Amino acid sequence: MRLKFIEELPRQQSAQLVESAGDEIGNPAAKLLAWELLLLFQTRNRQVNIQAKGNIMKNPVQLTKATYSVRDSVARAVRRRHLFQIITLAFAIAAFALSPAARATCFDGCFQFGGINTVLGEEAGTAGSANTAIGSHALSNNTGSENTATGIDALFFNTTGDNNTAVGSNALESNTTASNNTATGSHALFNNTTGFDNTATGAQALQNNITGEQNTAIGFNALFSNTTGVTNTATGESALSSNTTGNNNTANGVLALNGNTTGVNNTAIGVGALLNNSAGNNNTATGINALANNTAGFFNIAVGENALSGNSTGTSNTAIGYLALSNNTTGGSNIALGESAGINLTTGSNNIDIGN
Repeated sequence: MRLKFIEELPRQQSAQLVESAGDEIGNPAAKLLAWELLLLFQTRNRQVNIQAKGNIMKNPVQLTKATYSVRDSVARAVRRRHLFQIITLAFAIAAFALSPAARATCFDGCFQFGGINTVLGEEAGTAGSANTAIGSHALSNNTGSENTATGIDALFFNTTGDNNTAVGSNALESNTTASNNTATGSHALFNNTTGFDNTATGAQALQNNITGEQNTAIGFNALFSNTTGVTNTATGESALSSNTTGNNNTANGVLALNGNTTGVNNTAIGVGALLNNSAGNNNTATGINALANNTAGFFNIAVGENALSGNSTGTSNTAIGYLALSNNTTGGSNIALGESAGINLTTGSNNIDIGN
């Protein structure tokens, strides 16, 4: 914008200004264009001054008329050279925009660091490559590559982690070096630091995960307490929400495997299935409240609403049907097929019940 005022300066000052601007830009082509623009301005001023002086000398009495004549002459001179000067100025501005000095300063909504990062938000930014940071402090400490952070403080502490996606306020905020994580929702994967290949969709999903890997949580509070557990899948509100170190669990349904903490290799499908399981392993529950009260029992199979719902520590039981073995607590190796089959068994073992 300084070139706009060159015509108003004395010739020596104008030359110094052009040289200074050229050195700042660091682009010889831009400096040459600036000199050309300066000469155009000075030539125009000389022509206008000569014409104005002649008009005034011819009509010294009619000074007002001469003044108007000078004004009109200036206007005509501006119009004749307007197009050419705009083109010249455009080249000069383009040369400045592409210069290192211009690229070094970046504000909201521009590209920086080689033009391959997108930054929008207060103190949002990246020093890596192919990153997108949208939101206050998003990716603020990042040096990694190919990360996407949308939301306040999303991926805030990320340093060298790559290929992470965080959408939502505080999503993946604590992540530092972990890669290939996807967090969608407020505080999703909030405490994750080095755990990788995790997917969390929903507010507070996998919020407390730290080093756990290859977990999938879909739903509000799903896998909320998981810290180091790996290869768990939770779909539904608060599914596997208490799991901390348990591995290879699958929970599909609201509150499914909700109380599981260290149990491994469990599958719960249905609302409240394996609801209170904490340390039980290798259990399969399909149906509402199936194996709901199991705590430490293992190798149990329950298919049907409330099947084996009262089981706590019983092992190796199979119950198929509504309310099948529903009152069993510690009995083991029982088989019940059909509605309410084995409903009266509580602690007995090695029983086979078929039918209601």
